[in-house]
Amino acid sequence: MVLLKPKSRFKILRFLWGENFRIHLDEKGSFVWGLLDGTHSVKEIARKLGEKFSLENPLESTQNFLAALYRGGFLEFREKY
Repeated sequence: MVLLKPKSRFKILRFLWGENFRIHLDEKGSFVWGLLDGTHSVKEIARKLGEKFSLENPLESTQNFLAALYRGGFLEFREKY
């Protein structure tokens, strides 16, 4: 899976630099991305990731990945109501 992010909000800069950054996700990243639909908690995603890939510490891996996506502007966190 490949995530696209505009390099700039200004058309002239996108023309000069190219349209998008391309972020290639591996199998684990693609799996997590598929669960980011607003219905799963971080703990649920980590549990499913750990089950599928037999990870030792899936919660830490999930948190690190989500933090990287957040820093990159690919997602935002909301409290569950």
